[in-house]
Amino acid sequence: MKNIYLDNKRYHTLNHFYQNKFGCKVCKISLNAGLSCPNIDGTLGYGGCIYCSKSGAGEYGGDVSLSIATRCDAISDEVFDYLCDLNKRTFLTIELGLQTIHEDTSKLINRCHTLECFENMVKRLKKHKIHTVVHIINGLPYETKEMMLETVKYLDKLKVDGIKIHMLNIVRGTKLAKMYEEEKFSLLTKDEYVDITCDQIELLSPNVVIHRASSDPKKEDLIEPAWLVKKFGVLNDIDKELRRRNTYQGFKKSILNKQRQILENNLKNNDIVVDATVGNGNDTLFLANLVKDGYVYGFDIQKIAISNTKKLLDDNNVTNYTLINKSHEFIFQELSNLKGKVTAVVYNLGYLPKGDKSIVTKEETTINEDELVDYINMNM
Repeated sequence: MKNIYLDNKRYHTLNHFYQNKFGCKVCKISLNAGLSCPNIDGTLGYGGCIYCSKSGAGEYGGDVSLSIATRCDAISDEVFDYLCDLNKRTFLTIELGLQTIHEDTSKLINRCHTLECFENMVKRLKKHKIHTVVHIINGLPYETKEMMLETVKYLDKLKVDGIKIHMLNIVRGTKLAKMYEEEKFSLLTKDEYVDITCDQIELLSPNVVIHRASSDPKKEDLIEPAWLVKKFGVLNDIDKELRRRNTYQGFKKSILNKQRQILENNLKNNDIVVDATVGNGNDTLFLANLVKDGYVYGFDIQKIAISNTKKLLDDNNVTNYTLINKSHEFIFQELSNLKGKVTAVVYNLGYLPKGDKSIVTKEETTINEDELVDYINMNM
């Protein structure tokens, strides 16, 4: 996988975002504005969320330029107008706490706002081009892994600019601490947290900035989980797991990424491969770079596809290829001398991107699996 981010990470780090935004290393200074919360002062509820300490949920947070952490229901029309004005004068980030999209969990943790309220505020902020970051919590009581993944899928569709992923931490003196003592609900192990967080990273579009991938609680206040106090150990384990999987942020956004992963893991440098539908040449280029001492044969029924692919390959100084302006149904005839020598045949079926959509791959012209197995070299 080609690393497009800084810090040797496989996800879009905040450091990478700031380096590109400001052109230099930046520091973060945390300020407490001393404001109340509608979930505490009685506007919507009392006591705050069950995991909040007396100081509130943002006591360990901070950001660069001007970043305001708040709730979707705490931004009045007057405040919103002021934020729009601020956004014209500085790089403004609004961080919204969501934690989960699931109504039962939201009620359990005493959020006191609806998902509709949250979504409307995100869309309103985005409409006025205000950078929007969302906080979520993994490991909330009684949530399953699938529920946590659904929260991230929802945020990705909402096209938020950034996300902060936290692990639920039980702090002394909170309602959550009392609930844990009474109910002993299950907490995520470190391995479970790493597994879920990596899955979430794979689901997020590459442009979403991951501001945080772990919690950072005060050791003296923490009841559970004890493994959270070693924050960098958690982050290192996330990095190791992504490397082990050979995946990265956005990996699960396209089946083509899985296809390429399989090819990377199995093709050797001197293999012979076939791109059955070259299209605009992206897969052909990928294959040619994988088998630099081998060879790629590319097929396509459209002359424009052959032309586009040849230009792309030539522009990248690729020479280990032959392009054939015929349908892939003629692979066996055109390459009859290579039976048993071809390691893989790659299909990307459909129509040519930005081409004639009336020309599409048809089922009756696609070689069936049994014929391909008989043709290719199965000793991958």
